[in-house]
Amino acid sequence: MNERESQQRNKDTGRSTEVVSVSEVINKSPHKWVLMKVTETNESGWPIRGQVLACMRSRKQLSQFYIEEAKNPSPEYLSNAPYYLFKAVPLCANSDEWRAVVTKLENESDLDAK
Repeated sequence: MNERESQQRNKDTGRSTEVVSVSEVINKSPHKWVLMKVTETNESGWPIRGQVLACMRSRKQLSQFYIEEAKNPSPEYLSNAPYYLFKAVPLCANSDEWRAVVTKLENESDLDAK
């Protein structure tokens, strides 16, 4: 794969070499499915930072990408790092955070309806 093809593939899949937080991914790509190579976890072992390998609208698209990638892996996949597959939705630690997220989503859907 030449450099131009590689850049287009990165654009199509959302792949990045930058290490970002899970929160940043959720804010930049809401409601998309994300495959991340984990570079840092919190004290409980949950992923908090990593490299986005793919970001797609549906889990089916992401699964198809993963299957194709497994047949001819990119160097990013050839490490012992753990991977994290998740839907980019806000995570809530308590009921106050949950209420704030619900209110925000309601306000966003009100704006979309106008």
